[in-house]
Amino acid sequence: MKKVIEWIKKYWWLLLIVPALFVAVTYLVRIFIIIFSEKIGIPDLSGLEREFNEQDKKLDELERDTEMKIIKERDELWKRIDSGNPTPADIFNEEIK
Repeated sequence: MKKVIEWIKKYWWLLLIVPALFVAVTYLVRIFIIIFSEKIGIPDLSGLEREFNEQDKKLDELERDTEMKIIKERDELWKRIDSGNPTPADIFNEEIK
């Protein structure tokens, strides 16, 4: 444990530089991919991202439409129950009595 503490005291600056270099390299690679993607044949990432976003929006709309249908059916059922007409459960309960 002493050796580790001594190493940290001696090379504390490495603990700052190594993560900073890692972050810098990842950003440089991202920039390289964006700038040179057409030249080296890598597919356009922004196009793929746009397509993904469009599909995500379609799924959101589908989920919202499905939710609205369920809410509409629920409201219709509550209206039918509240209208005063006996439901099958009411008829069954009366027969039991």
